[in-house]
Amino acid sequence: MSKDLNKTAKSIVEKATGNDPDISTLKSAAAMLGRLGGLKGGVARARRPRPKKD
Repeated sequence: MSKDLNKTAKSIVEKATGNDPDISTLKSAAAMLGRLGGLKGGVARARRPRPKKD
């Protein structure tokens, strides 16, 4: 029960202070960061030397 009470209290405080983040905005920001990491990682993997197969 305390988790639900804490979630409710958090929601009330966020709405009262104007810090109610939009979920779609958070998801799109996370997607951008994930893509950025993937782009950097792909380049790093391509530069890494691979053992030669016989």
